[in-house]
Amino acid sequence: MKKIILLLLLAVVSVFAGTPTINGSFDGVGVWGSAVATADEVAGWNGANAKKLYITFDDDFYYFGAEVSAADWNDWGFAINTVSGGGTAEPWGRSIDFGHTNKPDYVIKGHFGDPNDNNSNSPYAELRTWNGSSWTSTNYTANIGENETAFIEVKVAKADIGNPLTVFVQFYITGNNGDHGTFDAVPNDENANDWNESSSHTILDSYTDEIGLPVELSSFAASVTGKNVKLSWQTATETNSHGFDVERKGTGTDSWSTLGFVKGQGTSSTAANYSFVDQAATAGTYQYRLKQIDRDGKFEYSSVVEAVIGLSPASVELSGNYPNPFNPSTSISFTLGTSGRASLKVYDVLGKEVATVAEGMFNAGERNTFTFNAQNLTSGVYYYRLVSNNAVETRTMLLMK
Repeated sequence: MKKIILLLLLAVVSVFAGTPTINGSFDGVGVWGSAVATADEVAGWNGANAKKLYITFDDDFYYFGAEVSAADWNDWGFAINTVSGGGTAEPWGRSIDFGHTNKPDYVIKGHFGDPNDNNSNSPYAELRTWNGSSWTSTNYTANIGENETAFIEVKVAKADIGNPLTVFVQFYITGNNGDHGTFDAVPNDENANDWNESSSHTILDSYTDEIGLPVELSSFAASVTGKNVKLSWQTATETNSHGFDVERKGTGTDSWSTLGFVKGQGTSSTAANYSFVDQAATAGTYQYRLKQIDRDGKFEYSSVVEAVIGLSPASVELSGNYPNPFNPSTSISFTLGTSGRASLKVYDVLGKEVATVAEGMFNAGERNTFTFNAQNLTSGVYYYRLVSNNAVETRTMLLMK
């Protein structure tokens, strides 16, 4: 399946080995995954050859990559459609028209260049955005890497292309002059017949298959009643979701065991609530996580929540944070089932503590609200964890600056 996962709020440990380093060379198939489109390997005009198109992601960026063969004076572009309506003509004025059913509303446009030729052809990139009547520009030079005989890579902040639910993409190579048409493209090879296509223009009209968001997990929590642990989670959207393996790990062990499976929604743009009860737990401290599985077998892990069985009658309740996403402050509320000492702390995705929001003695049944200011933190996913009387609850929040 050619759908590529673009994460938004889901706090995960990716099955990929890491994220690309923008250095002009692909960082292994474990990072980039399979190509989302492959051309016919036949070179276009002037020997230009757009071979394969790749897309991957991390918490903050989308990465677009192409395997190519091109000259350092050539230009290139990623035509991207996220919503209906877009520009009809290539934004740099090349002799190229967009014939797609849904026209591109974003184009990442660049020049290959050669960093070793005294900057006579320096690498360059920019993001063009269709505003309804014309293309606006954002400089992305710092976010590209290229080797004109092999690869072109570029990363774009998710927010800069509107955090789309689905996208369609086409990569193309052209020249550095307005007379040039498309030298080669992937998917689909629609090539210029000669150097000057200004009278007839070439047409781009073939995107990749739809690239969509996966499960967007908005909350995941554990609550204890006697010796039963109830796991509750909510998804905001789902694309191609097969379902969730519920996994547990006990104190003193490094291995996870699968407790059961909960079927997903497939594809849905509305919120969905799920639950699973672990009825076999004995006294002790347990960690739980979700393994969200797509229909094509790809998967991600959720953040980890903890539950304490049989050690204390105390309970805690995190009421969530508002607003979420937030910038730079958000309010976090909690209630204790039993009076006692509690701590509310914030962690990054690597598990490093970044802030203590509250710590001290609190009364049972009282709603406590505190403001967390993330002015000095970078954008991304964070966890906040409440610990009191051997009870633990963890939630996820998103800082977007």
